[in-house]
Amino acid sequence: MPDDDVVSPPADGDVEDSAAAAAAAADGGSPDKEDESTLPVLTSIWEDDYVEDDNKGWKCGHCGVTFSQRNATKALCHLSKRSGYHISICKAKHPDRYAERYRVMFEKFVAKKVAKKRAATLIEEGIVAGQAEAAAALQAKRPRKYGDFSAAVSTTSNSTLASASVAS
Repeated sequence: MPDDDVVSPPADGDVEDSAAAAAAAADGGSPDKEDESTLPVLTSIWEDDYVEDDNKGWKCGHCGVTFSQRNATKALCHLSKRSGYHISICKAKHPDRYAERYRVMFEKFVAKKVAKKRAATLIEEGIVAGQAEAAAALQAKRPRKYGDFSAAVSTTSNSTLASASVAS
């Protein structure tokens, strides 16, 4: 008659698997889950386990607040607890690994935004400089019929002012 309390020894290849399962069970985790201390890198906030997304809006899985508009920037700011983006910050306590994930995503977002702005500024400065050079070259090529107009204006205004001051 088989005894229910007797545990058969694992096969040779299963020794390490059973040790890992026992260690995971001792930690309160499941042996089938991957290491939960590290989370995979997300390419979008909508891939996060705590973001319940539908086509019209989304719900924060941490605090339970539902938002009517689907806006990735605002969702990231809510979850990373950043104020100033016209969205309430998440009031729930996030596990450390999720808080770190949101912080890293937000920093990447800001860095990308700064780089984009810097590139646009460099392009704009290049255009302005090119237009100034083109305008100067065009002015240098244009012949003057009556001489330098700016010198004539300054001379006329100075002589008019001098005669007006002598008359008084």
